[in-house]
Amino acid sequence: NDRRNSRAQYALRVPGDRVQQATQRISIVYPEAFSNHSGRLNLEAIEIRRGRGTNGQMIAIDDIQEQEVVFQSRPATRLDIYMTEAIPSDTTFTVVMDNVRNPNRALMQQFWLGLQYTGDPIVAYVGAWELLIAYDDD
Repeated sequence: NDRRNSRAQYALRVPGDRVQQATQRISIVYPEAFSNHSGRLNLEAIEIRRGRGTNGQMIAIDDIQEQEVVFQSRPATRLDIYMTEAIPSDTTFTVVMDNVRNPNRALMQQFWLGLQYTGDPIVAYVGAWELLIAYDDD
């Protein structure tokens, strides 16, 4: 969890009781401050794993798209992760982001989660993860 670390790993767990229907797309929005301080996500090192941790069975990803958006009246970045097959309802899964480059300074960030259920045209807000990034434990 060091500053400027380019080998950080984020494991963002989604409890099964939050997955109300089969899910075809995961949307994660993170604030512009993460990127402004040289933080970067490696899109090629993002996986979806079944279960509570990083060792669960992999769920196949079809595509990952990244775009700049305005979220809660502020600039942000949205990742849209499309699965090859829908994640069944009530399935706990973890979004594993490897080879993340932590920002140059310590930040408390919120990464927001939305799910697009199969057959639904909109992304439903599910919750947020609060991350203390690049903080020292001392």
